[in-house]
Amino acid sequence: GVAKLGLTGPRDCKFARSCIERLCELLAPSCTSSHNFSQALANTMWAASKFSQLCGKDIALCNIIAKHICNSNDVDSCIATFQPMQLSISLLAFQQIYTKEHNMSLEVQAVVLSATRQAQRKLNELSCHGLSNVAFAVSGLYLRPKALFSRGAAVANDCIVAAMMRASAEVEEFPAVSLAEICTAASYVTDERTLKSVQLFMEIVACKVYSENQTADWIDITQILVAGARSWKTDRFYRSSAYLGVASKLALLAAQTPHWEIGSRCLLNCARAAEDLGLASDVLQALTVSMDTLIAQCDAGSGVCVNDIDRRQWCDLRKLMRKNLVASGDAFRSLHNCEAPNNSGMTHSVVQEWQQHWWH
Repeated sequence: GVAKLGLTGPRDCKFARSCIERLCELLAPSCTSSHNFSQALANTMWAASKFSQLCGKDIALCNIIAKHICNSNDVDSCIATFQPMQLSISLLAFQQIYTKEHNMSLEVQAVVLSATRQAQRKLNELSCHGLSNVAFAVSGLYLRPKALFSRGAAVANDCIVAAMMRASAEVEEFPAVSLAEICTAASYVTDERTLKSVQLFMEIVACKVYSENQTADWIDITQILVAGARSWKTDRFYRSSAYLGVASKLALLAAQTPHWEIGSRCLLNCARAAEDLGLASDVLQALTVSMDTLIAQCDAGSGVCVNDIDRRQWCDLRKLMRKNLVASGDAFRSLHNCEAPNNSGMTHSVVQEWQQHWWH
């Protein structure tokens, strides 16, 4: 309850921590085979992660929970009782709490690795939201530059590939927020056998959100563009011109969107992604005009407020964009002028190509 309400007072945090510690004491190892046990632990992990976000990271709480699981003598048997959504919640909680490997006790590492393996076995049983949570969590735990440890990198890579396969086959069923999380996870994959699959998946998702730009949130669209740009820089051998085409359409749409709707941070990140992708000069120019106008309106006392961090980042990015504007425009001018691809037909063909590439 304290975690849900977002209470952050000293008494609230102290009360929440005492509740979590007491709950761990009540969860006797003899109950580890019951559904109630796994549900209680998953809920406790979620509460601990929310509590840590509100009151500062408290690694001790996770150590208590992990130690309790390890006291059952068989970590894998205990984690095997977790339902798919419970695994998703737990992995995401661990990813949100831990930032450095040295903060992770041996008990926590054992629990995280076991939960990752169990999640891999139950991916098909997860909801769209649960699947995206698992993919996002394992990328943060194992694959990102500041990942906690790399021992589970192969399993994490397989989890993300499986998530991409399912999301591409059922793309119409996945909300933009779930696709954005899977794209972010996929953008950290570095296995050369998978890089082309990642690019094709980004293409599918970009087509999907472009066709739904009236309903998709700009936070999700921006996250997808940023993930695509990150993947683009990683894979130097396969770069989809079709993806560049739809990415250009999304970037132009961002430049034309009312400032109150997109906000300074999303517009800034769209501009950064456009620069990283090397989009056409008029796409970059449209984003520049939109961002400059937003800041001018803010300075005039009207429109959306722009904070100092966004201002400094935009100043640096604007200099880089001006420097590369002409060269970038010549290279990609024809791509964004083409008609927007038909989403349904293109998605079907890309899915087929993607599946053929992965399986063969």
